Amino acid sequence: MVQYGNEVFTNIYPQIVPNALFDFVQEKIEGNRYGKHDSDAVYILKGKMKCGYCGKTITSESGTAKSGEVKRYYKCYGRKNEGNGCQKDTIRKETIESLIVNSTLKFFEDRLNLSTVADKILELHQKRVADTSVLNLLLEEKASLTKSIDNILDAIAEGYRSSKTKEKLEEFEARLDIVEGKILIEKAKEKSAISKEDIIKFISKCTKKEPLQMIKLLIKEIILYDDKVEIYYNYIDKKSPDEFEHQAFLFYTENVDLYMKDDYKLKEQDYILNMLVYMFI
Repeated sequence: MVQYGNEVFTNIYPQIVPNALFDFVQEKIEGNRYGKHDSDAVYILKGKMKCGYCGKTITSESGTAKSGEVKRYYKCYGRKNEGNGCQKDTIRKETIESLIVNSTLKFFEDRLNLSTVADKILELHQKRVADTSVLNLLLEEKASLTKSIDNILDAIAEGYRSSKTKEKLEEFEARLDIVEGKILIEKAKEKSAISKEDIIKFISKCTKKEPLQMIKLLIKEIILYDDKVEIYYNYIDKKSPDEFEHQAFLFYTENVDLYMKDDYKLKEQDYILNMLVYMFI
C-alpha cells in the first residue's frame, strides 16, 4: 500500500508470499511472544535429571500465557529438540522439585531411617576399602611398564636409537605417570576411614541447607518417568575426583499422590497422579 497525496494505491508490487503462508507466519510470531526462556528462575534440579525412557537430559522450559502468568516446566531434551520419538510428558517445575525435596527431607529427618542408611553406607565403604583388586592390577601394570622402560633405556645405551624407540619410550613414561597417580588414589582410599557418626553428621548437615545446596551435595542423579522417579544419592562426602562406581542399593520406596495441573488442556480437568519414588545409594 502506497499513499501519494490524497490517493492510496494498493497492489502496486506483485505478491511474493501467499496470503495463507503470510497469516501462518504472523500467527507463529505472535505465539512466540509467549514462549520466551525464563532466565531469572532457579531450576534446582537442572543438570541432575535424565529421562527414564530415552536417557536424554531433562531440561528447563518456561512460557508466558496471554494472561501474563509465567509457567515453568521440566521437559525431556530428546522430545523437545531432537525429535527422537520420546513420549515423556512435561512436568511442572514446582511439582517435581517439591516431590524430590520433600521425599528427601521426609526420609532423612527420621533418625531411625538415617541410622539404617548410615549402617548400609558404612558397609559399602568398608567393602571398598577392603577390596585391593584394583590396586593389585595397577601395581602389576606399573611393574610391567617399568621393565619395558628399562629395556628401552638399555637398548639406547648400546646404540640402538631411532624415532620409533623414542616415541615408544615417551608413550610408556606417559602411561607410567597415569598409573602411579591412580596408585596414589587407591592407597589414599585405604586410609580414608569414616565412621557411622561421620555419615550421619554429613547427611544431617546437608538436609539443613537450602534446597539447591542440599540437592547438589546429596543427589547424584534422578531418573524421571511419567509414573515413577528414581533418586540416586551420593553415599559419602566425595573426596576424590576419581571416586569409584558401586552397584546401587535400593533403600526406600514410597507412593506419592501428585496434584497435576493440565496446562495443555489435554484432559478435561486437573488430575491426581500416583508417583512411585525409589531411593538408591
